[in-house]
Amino acid sequence: MDMPIRTLIPLADVEPAMIEQVLDRTFGEDRHSRTAYLIREGMDWLPALSFAALDDEGMLAGTIQAWPVALTDRDGRAHPMIMVGPVAVLPENQDQGYGRAMMAALAAGLDPAAPLPQVLIGDTDYYARFGFSNAHTGGWRCPGPWEPERLMVRAANPAILPALEAAGLVVSAVADDESEGEIVEAIEVPSHPFFVGLQGHPELSSSTGAPHPAFVGFLRAAAAAARPPRARSG
Repeated sequence: MDMPIRTLIPLADVEPAMIEQVLDRTFGEDRHSRTAYLIREGMDWLPALSFAALDDEGMLAGTIQAWPVALTDRDGRAHPMIMVGPVAVLPENQDQGYGRAMMAALAAGLDPAAPLPQVLIGDTDYYARFGFSNAHTGGWRCPGPWEPERLMVRAANPAILPALEAAGLVVSAVADDESEGEIVEAIEVPSHPFFVGLQGHPELSSSTGAPHPAFVGFLRAAAAAARPPRARSG
């Protein structure tokens, strides 16, 4: 059996009513109550990252949409992300590569210099092949009911995700790399007496009379922790 020819076009070239028909047939007419719809409520999908797949007869076989969303950390800071989905393929066109082709087109449309993390809610086995994982979303919360294991994210550098910030860890320094994108250079836990992690080598810029500030801070914290508590009168 020959695989169908998969032609992709911008989703903006498709009539909105036809898009809705594909979504209704794929997910059901009650799909608007799903958590993914609540997350992106009020947002417009991103034309540059949204596509339609046509079969070898030029008929609409599937659609993919991407949306601007944000993950808000405990301090109220919004971390921009791209929400992928729905990835819809008509029942008669499933398992023929349309979904893979649309996911590849979306990935190719991301800015390689500064790709935002992409998040979705979907089948873990299917989306794992595209680099999505739920390993970093355990502390995230969504509106409405959802299955935590189906909330997944894909990021060039997962360390920049705010998942650990919920536990008090802060990414305090990030460097731009031409091939790798953003790379975490320093992390810290402000509530801890001294919890600092550095990607660099402070020992190389230290001398006997002029130690790096990281070493000075560590020794001061250690000395403070070693002091016996002062007795209180009363």
